[in-house]
Amino acid sequence: MRVTLLILAAMMSAKAQPIAWDHTTEALKGKFILVKLTSGTRIGGGWLSVTSQTFTMSVESSSNKHEIQKGIQTVARSSIAEVRVRNRRVRGRVIGTLAGFYSVAAIGSLVSGSMEALQGPTGIAALGGAVAGYFIGRSLDKASREIVFIETNPRLTRVGGEYSCYSAICDSIVSKGYAAP
Repeated sequence: MRVTLLILAAMMSAKAQPIAWDHTTEALKGKFILVKLTSGTRIGGGWLSVTSQTFTMSVESSSNKHEIQKGIQTVARSSIAEVRVRNRRVRGRVIGTLAGFYSVAAIGSLVSGSMEALQGPTGIAALGGAVAGYFIGRSLDKASREIVFIETNPRLTRVGGEYSCYSAICDSIVSKGYAAP
């Protein structure tokens, strides 16, 4: 049952999230953004602002220090190949470390029949479980989802929480769920 839920959650998170270019500053505030440029350079950091032709990021990491340096950088919108977003958190690492340690410690105590078993090889195994749990939690903390930018369509209007539109292109945008909030 748990495996099924994990697979379902992974499949749901794999879908690209559409965001209108004009609303990216609000939608991506406080999140860690990973941008792959058409040149192959990958940059990561905080999303600050956008214009119709550029975006500004507070770059914390860059795979090509000569092309994009750390700090506040403005980059052309046309150079974006892919954008991914992830939340800044440590929850997975904390939970993984604790779960890894205590699960191995509990199994060791049950097998030996004594809590004093943690003073020997079972204690070392419990520390190994904590380290393994940390790395599993770290991989969960680094999970990201893709962002797809959509244009704000002036013919798309919001009426009572629903979108209505006046063209076939607009209808297809709404039917696919790619309407801007």
